[in-house]
Amino acid sequence: MNYVVDHGSIVFRTGTGTKFWNTMRHPCALEIDGFDAGTGKAWSVVARGQAHFIVDLREKAAADALHLDPWQPGSKSHYLRLTLDALTGRRFKATRPDIWNTPLWDARSELFH
Repeated sequence: MNYVVDHGSIVFRTGTGTKFWNTMRHPCALEIDGFDAGTGKAWSVVARGQAHFIVDLREKAAADALHLDPWQPGSKSHYLRLTLDALTGRRFKATRPDIWNTPLWDARSELFH
């Protein structure tokens, strides 16, 4: 999902559908993760709050100027602003990815047969 941090809130676009309606009815959370291959450091940030549909014409024009161009085809005509109630995050040294690889047929897989 494309997003922009704007004046202490997060603005994003979506189409009419499940994401739009659930976002409007319930508190939301957005997790943003990153990794710096040069340092081996990773970070994870979680923003929590309530999303509001941007209807004011001036605010919608300002959101349009943020260049939130969708990467995926389809109508994404609704701008939403996530007003933050909480923002948490952490930085950590990333482990080697192969540590988490497990054989497909290990003892735990028998639980699912």
